[in-house]
Amino acid sequence: MDMEPYDIPPDEERPFATIPDVPHISENYAFYAYDFVKRTGFVAYVGRWVKNPRVWREQLFIYLPDGSMLAHIGIGQAADGQTPSGGAGRFRYDAEKRRWHIAFEGAMRHSTYAEYSREPIHQGRPQPVRFDAVFDSELPILMMPPANNTTFGNSHYEQMGTGVGTFDFGGKHHEFSGPGYRDHSRGPRQFGALEAHVWLQLFFPDAPAFSAYHVWVTQDGKAVQVLDKALSIRPDGFGPAA
Repeated sequence: MDMEPYDIPPDEERPFATIPDVPHISENYAFYAYDFVKRTGFVAYVGRWVKNPRVWREQLFIYLPDGSMLAHIGIGQAADGQTPSGGAGRFRYDAEKRRWHIAFEGAMRHSTYAEYSREPIHQGRPQPVRFDAVFDSELPILMMPPANNTTFGNSHYEQMGTGVGTFDFGGKHHEFSGPGYRDHSRGPRQFGALEAHVWLQLFFPDAPAFSAYHVWVTQDGKAVQVLDKALSIRPDGFGPAA
């Protein structure tokens, strides 16, 4: 797939100023970064709630060096139209420095992967956590081909970068810095026909990064691929990959 770097206007980084009154409207942000040396990282999501797009659903997962994980999920209204938030998190875009700042102060569940894999997942004992991270990048932004009412949205862009941050938990102060990824999608989105998808990124110390995104949907009872994207990523642009 031939793709050109997207020169994104600052307004496209921010949430909808006015939510369009159209079926299946959505807007979602996703960030992750991982420090492979300290075995510490995070995944953070914030998106408009499908049952009420004026309300945001936020999720934060922090990966700890011992292999356990902290988790928070909340649904609430943002304090303003410029800062997506489900209540405890704040996702702020710095237009001057062209980077994102993610801050959180609230309660998180501390558990193991084995416990999270079983339903139902109970609240457990909430633990106080403070989290602060900056996602920055000098790598190009990839804009997906626009499409209406698809699984990947009619406006959807992605970018590799670096996440640097700290968090306080259990009387200890943690620091991390590592490669990561982010995306922002908005517009009508419908998952009813989703059959399968692959969303994959690979990072190499001395080579271009790799990204792949493949989506299949059900059409007339058959699985049809509607997105087929794979490319290498360098500071000066994108290259071929498979």
